[in-house]
Amino acid sequence: GYLREYHGPGGKVTIPKDLNVYYIYEDCFQNNTNITELEISAPCQEIQSFAFANMKSLERIVIPESMEYVYSYAFY
Repeated sequence: GYLREYHGPGGKVTIPKDLNVYYIYEDCFQNNTNITELEISAPCQEIQSFAFANMKSLERIVIPESMEYVYSYAFY
């Protein structure tokens, strides 16, 4: 599956394994100012461009070993 948008609460956010997210789409979390920590669970394999762009409050991110590709400007 894929994750196109996130509109949930801030703070520490986990993308759980049982959602079977393989791709985090372009602009998915862009401009989110509420998330401070983000944990991405397997089987996620790809983070597209600008997925986490302009996340001013993000201090920590955990990326799974299953990650194969992070596009340019994903964290711009």
